[in-house]
Amino acid sequence: MNLPEELMIQAASNFITGLFNNVWSGIKDAPKWMVEQYNKNDPFGIEGKKYAEFILSKYNNMRIFGMSKPVSLSDIYINVKILEDISSNKRSPVDILELLDKQDKNVEIDVNTISGIQLIKQTDFSMVLGKPGAGKTTFLKYLSLQCIKNKFHRQMIPIFISLRDWVDSTISIEDFIFLQFSDCNFKDSKLFVSGLLEAGKCLILLDGYDEVNEKSDQVVKDINKLVERYKKNKYIISCRLSANTHVFEHFTEVEVADFGNVQIEAFISKWFENDVKVAKNCWEELNLIENKGIKELAKTPLLLTLICLAYRETLSFPSNRAELYEDALDALLKKWDSSRSIKRDNIYKKLTVRKKELLFSRIAAFYFKRKQIFFAEKELIRQIHSFMENLIPDKYKDNPGQVLKSIESQHGLFVERAHKVYSFSHLTFQEYFTARYISESTNSNEIEELINNYLFNRRWAEIFILSSTLLPEADKFLIKIREHITKITLDRIALKLFLDLDSVVNKKYGYPVPILRAVALQYLLRILIKNNNSAQLRTVITLTEELIKELFQSYKIYIDRDLVEIQVLDLGSAVSRKKIDEIVLDLKYEWVKGFIDKLDIYLYSTQIFVRCMLADCYIDKTLRENLLCYFLKEPWESKNAYDKKLCKVLLPDHENDSIKNSD
Repeated sequence: MNLPEELMIQAASNFITGLFNNVWSGIKDAPKWMVEQYNKNDPFGIEGKKYAEFILSKYNNMRIFGMSKPVSLSDIYINVKILEDISSNKRSPVDILELLDKQDKNVEIDVNTISGIQLIKQTDFSMVLGKPGAGKTTFLKYLSLQCIKNKFHRQMIPIFISLRDWVDSTISIEDFIFLQFSDCNFKDSKLFVSGLLEAGKCLILLDGYDEVNEKSDQVVKDINKLVERYKKNKYIISCRLSANTHVFEHFTEVEVADFGNVQIEAFISKWFENDVKVAKNCWEELNLIENKGIKELAKTPLLLTLICLAYRETLSFPSNRAELYEDALDALLKKWDSSRSIKRDNIYKKLTVRKKELLFSRIAAFYFKRKQIFFAEKELIRQIHSFMENLIPDKYKDNPGQVLKSIESQHGLFVERAHKVYSFSHLTFQEYFTARYISESTNSNEIEELINNYLFNRRWAEIFILSSTLLPEADKFLIKIREHITKITLDRIALKLFLDLDSVVNKKYGYPVPILRAVALQYLLRILIKNNNSAQLRTVITLTEELIKELFQSYKIYIDRDLVEIQVLDLGSAVSRKKIDEIVLDLKYEWVKGFIDKLDIYLYSTQIFVRCMLADCYIDKTLRENLLCYFLKEPWESKNAYDKKLCKVLLPDHENDSIKNSD
């Protein structure tokens, strides 16, 4: 045992012993043993120390999901924020529309919250609700530790009760509380603890109301009876959001808020406390635009834990994000409850995990195609009913409304955002399941519809990237994307621009030609924007900058980009500068209405194309190299035999003829 822990136990035992002494003085007609105990030199010191050791050993060291050994709660805990208004009680879906819209832009939402400690100071009876993995149990354990450290304005003894353990014990809740003190050297713990309760000196933490299943009615009666008898104490009950089917008479319902940026960064910092540099890199990478979906999951503490574990393995996030999302879903659908030996009354237990995932995929795709990320309860229930009807009718007779509530309470995949208004708990999950539906569908032309209808829709970007990694082989998928991009370039100005880019770059330094073209385009656009500082042009420049970064990543080149620009454009040469000036002048005159839009779409869709290949999809090596080569250079411009063959794949013959004629 190290010195800080010894000091912690000593301070806690001193505090608890003092409370025991105060309670003893208030007990009338104390038995002889208690009088003798108090007359000793160290009244209740042994008992106080034993209870302090009990609380610290049981609740300070905890096993974090996915970790091989326990960690200190004091070292890893992040302050919980509490929503003052329950999300599902909101009557207007307008709030949800605004919130989700801002989430899509990766902007943190301002909501009314208070700290968890502040809640305890303000309220004597609290029902703390939250999604699976939101940190409810951890919060209650943390309160136990804070309590014995005398961090509250009112001195109290913490009594932590796992409601599932109590129900399994088959004894009364009072006897279960007395049992907590049975190993603390008391000759009659019942008498003494009754004195504590009657004096209002206890913080009673009742954890996991959602875990008592079929005995919930009796649990409610027993808890209400306990509260009525010992009203002077503070009580906190934790429960999953949708599992709160009863109203506890005296309790105020509050909700655990998602982690915000400050909490996520603090958690990462504590997680990697032995390596500040790794923690800093992890936080910075999490904020990259390509990791937006991962950061969305990080708002849930359980999933943030998985994210940190994944980052620790390779010191980077996986290029195939679908694998990380699958791990997160595996935790929510199977491992989170089983890791704590919880068996729930599963209303839809006849559905295998595979069937559940198929259900989620169908619902996700149905709503995403309708541009919906939140949906009415009645319609969602109809979707569940339709799915289950298509299975063997006699086998699946569950009430679809109860199935919805079961999904919400057990897995947290659906969340009631407002009164009878639902969404997936994370937009990332809806995107992932939509991609699953598209990549696994065998009865329709989902892939073709995806490319034809949504390639240029920025809202669908993540669906394309995830689909490329979920497909067993992505060759045809990427060729079809490239074909669709190619059709955009059937424009005289675009074709001339691509040829001009090749004419001004210097290839003697050995950089891949696609990088040379991208650097040249960026330089030209920067000159152009001096005379045409439009929002569209700024967007195109940003896209070009992002593409250069991704091309560097594709070719595994790590060198200063400014140096590349100086070298490949030969800016020290008067001839090169003259060529560049001529191209810029041509663009100024040729910058007809609509071309900037085409260039924007071309660069955006090419970026999606490059990101698909960077996402660890399976594709023929030669095809990958050749497809990547045609960034800002279409295959019909080449005389190479392979290029001509690829050109026939990408464009029908009549379109090739039309290009020749357009010149």
